[in-house]
Amino acid sequence: MAFYGIILYMSKKAKRVSSAYAKRQFTTVGLVIILYILMAIYIPNIYYHLSQMGTLSFVRTNPFFVVGGIYALVIIGTALPFFILKSAFKIRFKDFWRPCRFGIGDLFVDLIVFIALGSALMFIGSIINSYLPIGEGLLLGIIFELPREYILSPLYGILFCLAIPIFEEIAYRGILLRALGRYGNRFATFATAFIYALMQPSFSEFVPGFVLALFLINLTLRYRSVTPAIIIHILSNSFFYGIEFVPSTFINILTIVLFVIYILAAIFIITHRYIYAKILRGENENYIRKLFYSRFSVIVALSLCILYALINNTMRF
Repeated sequence: MAFYGIILYMSKKAKRVSSAYAKRQFTTVGLVIILYILMAIYIPNIYYHLSQMGTLSFVRTNPFFVVGGIYALVIIGTALPFFILKSAFKIRFKDFWRPCRFGIGDLFVDLIVFIALGSALMFIGSIINSYLPIGEGLLLGIIFELPREYILSPLYGILFCLAIPIFEEIAYRGILLRALGRYGNRFATFATAFIYALMQPSFSEFVPGFVLALFLINLTLRYRSVTPAIIIHILSNSFFYGIEFVPSTFINILTIVLFVIYILAAIFIITHRYIYAKILRGENENYIRKLFYSRFSVIVALSLCILYALINNTMRF
């Protein structure tokens, strides 16, 4: 059986490919995700726990080596697998990471809506966890629940606010979205968001991760570039990281700031200042979806994500 693969927003022509060809490409995606999970999630976690158990004694006594080592492994573990995917699908940087018209007004609107969405989802998640302990953590790319003194270190701030957003956006909203987008924008949007959500460290973060991923994908599709998503991710991470330094005496002021952000976000959405990208349904999308999620490598990759969340929840509770 053959079907049309629709090139993701970068090409005006559709390309017909066979089912066998699609299966090979989807298997490659699954293998890359497995490599990414092992290198960027499991190995850094093992490194952290070994350092805390005293096995790596020279690391445990130095927060610089703990934070720096973890994030070095995360960055390398993200870059290498997704660059392999980039090479396998013959994707060029200029296909997704290019200059675009993203004015201050657009930046302000998107940032306000994103922060409102992220903070609201965090609040809802905390309420759910108070009744149903399904794991709790921090959103937006924090993979480990590190001690507070580590989180407040300058090195952590630089890596969390700058390095992680850049690498995550290039990997997910750049390379993965582009690769899967050859088989339809709608399929690529939900598959990429689903994979990103499963990478979160607890079950309670699945829905927030999925919704925020859809937001960043929408941004990427609107501007045909991952650059705006990188900027929004950097600024939002910086905002949420900055909250960690707000003294408890100023909590009322922070509450007012968040309330204003919610009001502005509601106004922008109601008045259509915030724009949704139109995502068309591709041909044979149901068949493509079944083809993708039935690949053995994809099943193994998603199972490793679920296992990771189960391990984290067991260790927390």
